[in-house]
Amino acid sequence: MLTPETIVTRLSWGSALLASVAAVAAQNPGTKSPAASPTSFRFEATGDKSLGLWEGDRPVFVYHFGAVTSSNAPNARSRSNYFHPLYGLDGEVLTDDFPQDHDYHRGLYWAWSHIRVGDQEVDSWSLRGIRYQFQRWLAKEARSDGVRLGVENGWFVGDKQIMRETLWLRVQPRSASSRAIDLELTWTPTDRLTINPGLRYEQETLSGTLVQDWKLKNNWAPRLGAAWDVNGNGKTVIRGAIGLLLER
Repeated sequence: MLTPETIVTRLSWGSALLASVAAVAAQNPGTKSPAASPTSFRFEATGDKSLGLWEGDRPVFVYHFGAVTSSNAPNARSRSNYFHPLYGLDGEVLTDDFPQDHDYHRGLYWAWSHIRVGDQEVDSWSLRGIRYQFQRWLAKEARSDGVRLGVENGWFVGDKQIMRETLWLRVQPRSASSRAIDLELTWTPTDRLTINPGLRYEQETLSGTLVQDWKLKNNWAPRLGAAWDVNGNGKTVIRGAIGLLLER
């Protein structure tokens, strides 16, 4: 079975991304942060299942590490291990959760619609037959020059853990026109052969004396790697990778 091991995604949001904040903010009163200095980052719990991040008095995101349900979607499966709301530079909400047309969609998340475990096929896209379960925090560092968040989660089918996932998130201080967030996921399966898909997404708006309203948007840079544990003991591993790189 070919199983993904590592994905690296870089997200950058600029002022070109606009959305309505009122509706989601009303549904998430816990995302209001206490006063903070204009240049400082801080984490704050928004409940017993969620962790929020602010830069000064501006929200950046909420990460849900525990299982979340919604009274507005009683038939939807509970979900965890995702980001919502994800905020733009002006506090606008860029994501949605429990939408009526696809109630399994959930903010910023990562999933596969076909995962085979032995003779059983499960689906982490629609959360059929598989669940994420929080294991522990690896790091929660919030400073004026950036943020580093580390999480370990498990993928479970029934009572059996089939994958160990580590999530590393790095947030850079905002500029006048953009914010950069780096998300790195590592999956550790039991199989000797692993496939490493990767993806980079970037969007930015520039405007100045030499450049007027130049926009870098919807740029996707895929990459793919593979690793083969020759003897199954981790001592001899053959690796290879290929990818598409974008230049401004």
